[in-house]
Amino acid sequence: MKILVVGTWNEEKSSEYKAQAEELGMILAKRGHTLVASPSSGFQGLVAQSYKSNGGTDFIGFYPDLNLMKQIGENVMVEPDEKVMTEEDYPVRNLMQIKGSEAVIAVTGGVGTLTESIACVNDYNLPMSYLSGSSPIMDGFLKLDASFNKKVCISHDILSLVEHLEESCSNKN
Repeated sequence: MKILVVGTWNEEKSSEYKAQAEELGMILAKRGHTLVASPSSGFQGLVAQSYKSNGGTDFIGFYPDLNLMKQIGENVMVEPDEKVMTEEDYPVRNLMQIKGSEAVIAVTGGVGTLTESIACVNDYNLPMSYLSGSSPIMDGFLKLDASFNKKVCISHDILSLVEHLEESCSNKN
């Protein structure tokens, strides 16, 4: 299954969730999933590092316009197995990542993670999981929108987030 991981690209903010990133990368690799993510610094890069170090062989990395990455100081952390050079800004790249995925896990992040989550659930009808408490913006939105909240698996446990997506996708087939 192609699982998109979304979260903050900020290295400092993502360092608080390094253990969760390592666990998520390991689980995705060991269960044979395709990782879809930005190959950049931050949470997604930490997941990709763990994925690759645990034998993951199918990492699809979606790049925004490289000049935009440079402008904000975002660096490539892990070279993906398959590069998708979108040459687009972040919002369009984010939608392309979602469209190229079968499920989404959100851990950390801010407005970008929220907008990706909304598109995932409302526009693309993909199964989604969220690590509770990892993003104040996501937590606040989930309290505001009860119908959205019902469509997302929310847990403090990384394995249960992945298992929810596996079950949701197997039920679609």
